[in-house]
Amino acid sequence: MPELRYGTDLSIAGPWQLDSQQLIELNVILDEAWTRLHLGWQNEVNKEVQRRLSDYEKMLAEYGKTATAEELAARETEYRKDVVRFVSPNRNTKIRFRTKEVFDCATIAEAIRERSTLDKTPAGFVTSMEIGKLRCKVSLNDSHIYASSTLDIQVSPEESSEAKELFVALRNWAIRNQPSSLLRWWARVGGATLFWALALSVWGLFVIWIAVTLSTTSAAKSRARDLLDFGISDSNMAEAVELLLILQVDYLPGTTPRDVSVPIWLKAYSFGGLVAVVLLWYKPDVELGIGMGEQRIATRRRWQSLVLKALPAAIFGTIVAPLIYEWFRIAFIGIP
Repeated sequence: MPELRYGTDLSIAGPWQLDSQQLIELNVILDEAWTRLHLGWQNEVNKEVQRRLSDYEKMLAEYGKTATAEELAARETEYRKDVVRFVSPNRNTKIRFRTKEVFDCATIAEAIRERSTLDKTPAGFVTSMEIGKLRCKVSLNDSHIYASSTLDIQVSPEESSEAKELFVALRNWAIRNQPSSLLRWWARVGGATLFWALALSVWGLFVIWIAVTLSTTSAAKSRARDLLDFGISDSNMAEAVELLLILQVDYLPGTTPRDVSVPIWLKAYSFGGLVAVVLLWYKPDVELGIGMGEQRIATRRRWQSLVLKALPAAIFGTIVAPLIYEWFRIAFIGIP
């Protein structure tokens, strides 16, 4: 679920897999905002230049002078350069590849079209723009220091109507293309995490089963140790033989005989867990439809679709079905 930190700042957990079409949609949103804001910025620049020209003409008038057309044109050019120099719009995109290389360009669309990226696999990106007072940044796994599958959207200032409008468009795009809850769960538990969780749980269940099984003859073992401490004599020979038989067959007279073979529920859990580990080992990761990433996304989506369809059937076939059969066999056929 998206976590709204404040008005125009949003983070949504991954793993994000954005193909070229989804990235183009993001680029279109930013292009439209850039065009609209750039027009407004030009109007503000023109207003500032005209204000300075007006002040210049007033200053000349105080001295009884009038500026010629050539002088006003030169002043306008000078003022325009000065204004643009301090508030010049900036738009930049950085694509980070798995090789730690970084490709700089203006827009995401340029990165998709760039031939030099065709043989590279992207790992993350950051695209930003600054125009007038508005600041916008969209990033995904853009750091070399740590890996993050969270998409971050930051637009400011929060009180600006243009910032709010752009943020809403970006938020709607992100929610529309965000990964499913199943993919998020898979990314958290897949791979080595699931393997070790299964291994520890099987080991724990096996220890519990052994403890329960051995508890049947624990009293006999205690009595046998006492006999060994005091020594075997003619008077306790019969008891010693009985204890030996009890420990040999793992059966205490007067109790229900226990099946010391590995129970079917433990076999089913172990085998079913192994199947789940195999299916979930290749867990979802960040993928972008730039360069070789486009083919990787197609491959991952086919695998993810197969696993999400096959996993329920595998769990039912290896865990649920054997347990149902065992219960039916004991309850209705009467075979222990």
